[in-house]
Amino acid sequence: MTNSLRLAFCLSASVALPACSGCESAPSGGTAPAALSTSSVAPHASSSAASPVVRPERRTTSEGIALANLDGQIAELERHVVSRPGDLSLRSELVGRLLLRARWLGHATDLARAVELGEPAPDAHADAVEAWLLRARTRAAAHRFAEALADLDVAATKTRDAGLWRAQRGSVLAALGRWDEALVLLEEERKLWPKPANLMMEAALRAEMGDAATAQRLFMHAEIEHRDPSPIELVTILEARAAASEREGELATASALYREASARLPRHAHVATHLAALLPPSEGIALLAPLADEQADPDLLATLGSLKELVEAGRGAGELARASRRFDELTAKLPQAYADHAAHFYLGAGKNGDKALRHALVNLEARKTPEAYELALRALEVSGMKPRACELAAEASTLRYATPSLRERIRGLGCAGAPASAPPSASPASSVSAHAPSSPLSAAPR
Repeated sequence: MTNSLRLAFCLSASVALPACSGCESAPSGGTAPAALSTSSVAPHASSSAASPVVRPERRTTSEGIALANLDGQIAELERHVVSRPGDLSLRSELVGRLLLRARWLGHATDLARAVELGEPAPDAHADAVEAWLLRARTRAAAHRFAEALADLDVAATKTRDAGLWRAQRGSVLAALGRWDEALVLLEEERKLWPKPANLMMEAALRAEMGDAATAQRLFMHAEIEHRDPSPIELVTILEARAAASEREGELATASALYREASARLPRHAHVATHLAALLPPSEGIALLAPLADEQADPDLLATLGSLKELVEAGRGAGELARASRRFDELTAKLPQAYADHAAHFYLGAGKNGDKALRHALVNLEARKTPEAYELALRALEVSGMKPRACELAAEASTLRYATPSLRERIRGLGCAGAPASAPPSASPASSVSAHAPSSPLSAAPR
């Protein structure tokens, strides 16, 4: 699953953060004091979808202020949840903020804490729709999509208000690869409530389905509708649009959008990781090195190590070893959540075909998307399991929205009955990337 589908659920599941009184802001472009978040990137329109909509310049608060606000809110909510453990609204607010910080800083501890808070909710509040929605959200964040969908089925029986679950169900269906069903729900939600999160979710899905023109118009309208002085929502939109452009092979556009997002939130682990993979090695290293702390996301470590290896053989060995250890730790605790990224890593810089295959098959079991099939086929091929790969290729070839790269991989296997040719796939963004562009609708905060 690509990055433009992975982000939307994160945005819809998170909460808007109020700006603190007296917070300073800065316009896009120009020079500003160090405390201010700025972007000097000019507005970009996708070459695949020209639009009359002009992207506005945005003033947003600094990352330091936004992160301090978020940290403070999480700490306060943790105290309230301890004193009022039965308050579902408090628990839900805390989960939303934890998932937001997990996506931002790439710290798995926040994802694990969110899952811990959401899992027991229906046991204590079986008749409350909010409890089922909460657990569905945390299960989806951990890529337990089938279980999340089952919780949403129960939630729908406990309320007449479809607005409580429509967008959430749409994002989970999208993550499962049931795109036509998802589009019905996400389009309806966007028409009823054309807020940035809903515009972005539909845009991300349409990009996956190949409707680039509509996707780009919706992305741009999401930016226009953005009103929050906090940079978090805007950066999520920019990241989703950049990921869609990256998947289309529009690397200059993707790089510019990632740069703008990174300028507003320099510590955003996933933005930095994707941007670094598009930069010259020295620039990418300078971008990622300050973020490689003890809790660093393994993708960030893998990309940093790979970039260092491009500069000098052996120089990135430490980061690659750390990435491997982190993937092993995290896939043991949250196997579905990290399966796809671990498989990409072990097929590349991690150089472990057995681990790659194991994680790729876990990922495919969790969701039957074109990207999941392609990842599994790569792992089977590397492992020398062509008969099993051909069986899976036959299954994948029936997908309505099979990507050009998936069709090309199926053809390349040379299986009996495989298509003789396939449209060319987009060029990979970078040989150092340990992952594919991720996607907001996969419902992960990662």
